[in-house]
Amino acid sequence: MDGFLLKFASSTFTSSRWRDKYAALDGATLRCFEPTFDSTGAPTKNCQAALEISGATIADFDAGDAEPRPAAALKRRGVFAVRRAGERDVLFQAESAALRGLWVEALRRASRGEPAPAGAKTLDEDADYAILGLAPAGGRVPAAAREAFTDPQIARAYKASVAAAALRNDRAERDRCTRALQNVVAARRARTEAARCGSCVLRGYARRDPEDGFGIAIEVEEPTGELVLLEAPTTVTDVVVHDYSPGIQRWLRDAPIKFMAGDVLVGIGDDDVRGWPMERVLARLCERRVAAGPGGRAPAVAFLVERRPLLDAYCADLEARQSDDVEDRMDRDLDALDAPPPPPPPPR
Repeated sequence: MDGFLLKFASSTFTSSRWRDKYAALDGATLRCFEPTFDSTGAPTKNCQAALEISGATIADFDAGDAEPRPAAALKRRGVFAVRRAGERDVLFQAESAALRGLWVEALRRASRGEPAPAGAKTLDEDADYAILGLAPAGGRVPAAAREAFTDPQIARAYKASVAAAALRNDRAERDRCTRALQNVVAARRARTEAARCGSCVLRGYARRDPEDGFGIAIEVEEPTGELVLLEAPTTVTDVVVHDYSPGIQRWLRDAPIKFMAGDVLVGIGDDDVRGWPMERVLARLCERRVAAGPGGRAPAVAFLVERRPLLDAYCADLEARQSDDVEDRMDRDLDALDAPPPPPPPPR
């Protein structure tokens, strides 16, 4: 987690006031820098303060879970504190309620020694398997276990869960079972699709326009959390292939080397933005982080997007796959799950 925070400075020799800082959380250490950056977006000065977060208490005053509220924060919103036994509270203020929540969550995770969540979400959650009776409530379902379930197992579990809900006349529970089944089926299909696809990362550059920003429209795709381009931007130039996986050489020969609608934003500058919430992306691209250079000209910022083409080995059926309607495929998958198992072979 990184971004801009106001940090309260209290000193016997200087006036107490809030100072603008660029903060970066690295493991269990929160480092604070002066908010000045070079053309790549990296801080131009060395770290000024480093706070060890491990074992600290993160007090979120706006959430009402920390009292008393310090005098310096009485008339401010978005203030939180890093509290360590026997030490003075270190106060910070975020620019918005959304960013405050992200910082508090990240710092509390670091305080507990938990790793930051990596990448985007999965379509199927542990709770989906618990709802279908395939896992205990609150339990974790490893990836290997998800793959080990067979279609007939999932179908039988779904039917049993729906039947139990019907006996209790619990329509809400039946709906939950149906949603859980849809999530599991969609995730299984997505993993099958992913196994047939490679990856190509494109890199391009864009400059901030005073009126239109960078001209790149993205949205967060639910439920994966991926940052997807809504349209092909005309502001991105000098696009090249940054990286690609083996097995897509045939696709690369005719691939359009430009940003397109549906591409997934995976990098800004040197930052891997997979799994970032929109608030953090906007903070990364704000004017203070991407400041105008000499003469007022905005620097070019590198953007990286990922596209997932079919592997060459599967290109033969590309046309048939593209004409196959997604909803029809979903219906067929559900029908397959509901199909009774084949009869056993006759005895010899």
